[in-house]
Amino acid sequence: MIIPLRAHSANGSLKRSVLNIDEYIKKAVDIGLTHLTLTDYSSMSASIEFYSKCIKAGITPIIGIEIEIINTVNINLYGNKYRVVLLAKNYNGYRRLIKIHNKIKLSKNSYINMQDVYNIGGNDLIALFPCSINPVVMAEAYNDINTI
Repeated sequence: MIIPLRAHSANGSLKRSVLNIDEYIKKAVDIGLTHLTLTDYSSMSASIEFYSKCIKAGITPIIGIEIEIINTVNINLYGNKYRVVLLAKNYNGYRRLIKIHNKIKLSKNSYINMQDVYNIGGNDLIALFPCSINPVVMAEAYNDINTI
């Protein structure tokens, strides 16, 4: 089974995508996908529309968000900023995504501290790190290997 784990929509990732949610879901149905993901960049605005339309089409929606995280523990480790995709495992995960999204939007910055993601995220989120980032090393840097 193939599940695309990163997709930006024109509805939520303005100026970053031309992907239409209706066409995305229709194509998924046409090719027989059972699960579909939406991970707009720094936005959750299209998630409810996406969720509702997926359910109506018989597809299991996976809600996520792509955010920028700042590394404040050991900048020499991987640099100070990078993008991470966070996926909700369940409804609690969705609520945690909203908290992370709101924390970013209410700050003066376009990013969040890695420690805040660990503190807010709990076990209800899945984090997809860039290939160059080792989450085990990052967790060790934060002295919390159980967050992986």
